[in-house]
Amino acid sequence: YNLLFYFKSIKLKDLFLRVMNNKCNIVFEKVNCFLCGRNRQEILLSDYIDNMRFSIVKCKCSFVFLNPRPNEKSIKKYYHSKYLPHSRDNLSIIYKCIQKLSFNWKKKAISKYFNYKVKVLDFGCGDGSFISYLNNNNYNAFGYDKYSNSTFQVKPIDQFDAVTMWHSLEHVHSIKDTFDFINLYTNSKSKLFVAVPNFNSLDRMIFNKKWIAYDIPRHLYHF
Repeated sequence: YNLLFYFKSIKLKDLFLRVMNNKCNIVFEKVNCFLCGRNRQEILLSDYIDNMRFSIVKCKCSFVFLNPRPNEKSIKKYYHSKYLPHSRDNLSIIYKCIQKLSFNWKKKAISKYFNYKVKVLDFGCGDGSFISYLNNNNYNAFGYDKYSNSTFQVKPIDQFDAVTMWHSLEHVHSIKDTFDFINLYTNSKSKLFVAVPNFNSLDRMIFNKKWIAYDIPRHLYHF
């Protein structure tokens, strides 16, 4: 009884979770706000994944993000083979239909700006399905994903007409390093396409803490 009582204490509970984190080889890092660079945060919500506590915080400047978060090496644990964007196995017919509609919409968004065969870099390409779709529709597409096998080796001399980031920006640890990387492979005529979950969306307000786009701990930022 005393043991249960003590573990209801927040301090002891956090201590217990830190011990569990070490056993799972998860290294956490605390970060300041990406927008204002300051440490003025309040916790919006917390959730437990694999007996570890994760908190989404909101800065006084309004930016929302995960803090503390698994560092870049530790977070690979959460990009396992069953993570849906990295797997083509056991996909339902409904999912495949929605995916095809999404791919077609993305292709049309890109084609608005080009009237020739486009060389595309899909940053955060997951299982590479969108790359395959583009290549089957007269595009020259390549993919890069740090946590997936669908990655090609690029050289600084490679130049792309378009770079797409379909729900990948919220996954990267360093936004600055990411755009420095993209700048190596683009020029002044290149186009960048970015899509991220909308924190102010109606579905987030409806589902509240159950909003699927929180995707703790893989989503590090909420734009």
